[in-house]
Amino acid sequence: MICYNHPDQQACGTCKNCSKGICKNCTTDLGDGIACTASCVEDVRKLNSLIYRNLKVSDTTSKRVFIMPIFYMFIGSLLLGINLYLKKVDTFVVIFGVILILFGAYSLYTAVQLNKDDRI
Repeated sequence: MICYNHPDQQACGTCKNCSKGICKNCTTDLGDGIACTASCVEDVRKLNSLIYRNLKVSDTTSKRVFIMPIFYMFIGSLLLGINLYLKKVDTFVVIFGVILILFGAYSLYTAVQLNKDDRI
């Protein structure tokens, strides 16, 4: 690969922002990537901060994804339990409780499958 700015030089890498081939003279090393010009330096910094924020959010979200399915199953069980305790069969409450439990179980299953995916 040849440097975009110096056609007589071999490129040592590509700019993280614009993907142009750049030589050692054109390179600005930012630690987590290299940039070719001053305008690309700021964009590479923004890109790096975006990546770091996404990693943090992804880590916390993957743990929180289990809260709502467990809550749905708890409320569904609570509705069924109250219905049994009162020895009163209210069809709507029973159906709603079963739907909440099934929805919670399905949501929990999909959350577990999502967290198993090691590409994320």
